[in-house]
Amino acid sequence: MSNEWLEELEFSSKVICLDSSSILIHCIINTDQIDALYSLVVLINIVSMSLTEYLLQDMTLTPTMKFMRSLLGHIIPSSIILHVLPIQVEGTLVHFSFYIFNTWDFDLLIGQPFR
Repeated sequence: MSNEWLEELEFSSKVICLDSSSILIHCIINTDQIDALYSLVVLINIVSMSLTEYLLQDMTLTPTMKFMRSLLGHIIPSSIILHVLPIQVEGTLVHFSFYIFNTWDFDLLIGQPFR
């Protein structure tokens, strides 16, 4: 089993809880400017299904099973990870993987250090 699969298996039963102490940062995906939430408490990156459908085409997707508790307390499932999305965050080009959730709480949340 690859290291990535072992990590996914370890965290698969946990529910991601959003933290309201996120800060707003500016990002660029392709040529579109996006305001994203940044929180090192969440520890994973999340993108909304609506932003994924709007901005991204032909990206590598991988099946998964992860759950998120929304800011309103609803449990939302994710069944897809978007891999290696090039994103410019405050002038730095980084490649992140994102869990895709059907949420309206935000469009993009970065929960991993990028500096």
